[in-house]
Amino acid sequence: MFERQRAPHAVHLSARREAGAIVLTWDSRGGRALLWRVLRSEHGFAEGAFDHTVVGSGQSLVSEGALTGARDDAADPAAMHHYTVFAEDERGEWHRVEKVRLAMDDRHLGARAAGDFEAGGSGPGSVNPRAVDIAKWGTPT
Repeated sequence: MFERQRAPHAVHLSARREAGAIVLTWDSRGGRALLWRVLRSEHGFAEGAFDHTVVGSGQSLVSEGALTGARDDAADPAAMHHYTVFAEDERGEWHRVEKVRLAMDDRHLGARAAGDFEAGGSGPGSVNPRAVDIAKWGTPT
């Protein structure tokens, strides 16, 4: 009788290096996302989609838009970065849908040709399909 709104969520999150940047891509499932936001910090994951507006939070807005994916050109090559992905649903509510810890020099991040993110295709270079899992949870022993 009542249709339950499902919150949007991210699936197939992948990360790679590209010309001095970290590029995140994902697919959207569940409810319709009006906007996506990605925040970055060197200290920890964001709790809310607007944590970057809080002085001293250490969060920076990497991207906001209707399309999935983000490119972080300001990533410090020597630092570990905590990325938090948020989606705004049709009711205007923000949901934390993904978080991942990555370093630009991580050996598990594959390198792709410049322009691959914009074109949406697979460029040359090897990519470990488990790179994001390894970045999240560590290499299994």
